[in-house]
Amino acid sequence: MNSNLKKIIMTALFAALACVATMSIRIPTPGTGGYIHPGDAIVILAGIILGPVYACRRYRFCTV
Repeated sequence: MNSNLKKIIMTALFAALACVATMSIRIPTPGTGGYIHPGDAIVILAGIILGPVYACRRYRFCTV
């Protein structure tokens, strides 16, 4: 399988996992009105597995 195609597929899977993890479990934080969810961990895991530059392109949380 082409390496570029494999990265695209992995990115799509991580995006779907992050969406499900964000929507499924929400732990409210008192005093802030926000919540903690496992989707944050999925985004960090995507950065570790896919590499920071490729993960940043997908999730747009950095300016690389």
